[in-house]
Amino acid sequence: MHRDICLTNHAALTHWINEMIALLVDMRGYLEEGRAAEVERFFAHARAVRDQWLADKQRGGRPGEEALDATRRVERPALFGLRWPGKKRPE
Repeated sequence: MHRDICLTNHAALTHWINEMIALLVDMRGYLEEGRAAEVERFFAHARAVRDQWLADKQRGGRPGEEALDATRRVERPALFGLRWPGKKRPE
């Protein structure tokens, strides 16, 4: 099951894996160079993003999805033909 979920969502997963790798590479550089201000800024930003995520979550949002085009609208089969999600059938 997990394999299928990952393979189905490979575009989104690889996007966020790449984002995480970039953040970790930045952090490694800050630590190796002793850049305390950058480390502090990194964690301040992480806290701000987390706080926003929690606020969005309480409102029912799904943070991060605005960066992806994963919500394409497609027609789906219905009992009496095709239906369009979220709107009436186009004229």
